[in-house]
Amino acid sequence: MPSPFIPTDEQKRNVHDYAKVGMSEDDIAALLGLSVKRVTRRFRTELRQGAALGNFEVLGSLHELAKSQTNM
Repeated sequence: MPSPFIPTDEQKRNVHDYAKVGMSEDDIAALLGLSVKRVTRRFRTELRQGAALGNFEVLGSLHELAKSQTNM
């Protein structure tokens, strides 16, 4: 029986960073050389947190930009 896949801390950081910039799970899996199914199972937290942080950063930037604009 094959041993279970255990992600390394570096892989977890990378997946988080990839998700943060909006990379698809298919592309993340290709970069890691893993199946999409394995990525979605083993990196669920990193995918969710990375995507949420990316959204937060983009929305925060848009919010600040909108607040800084003056009416003409």
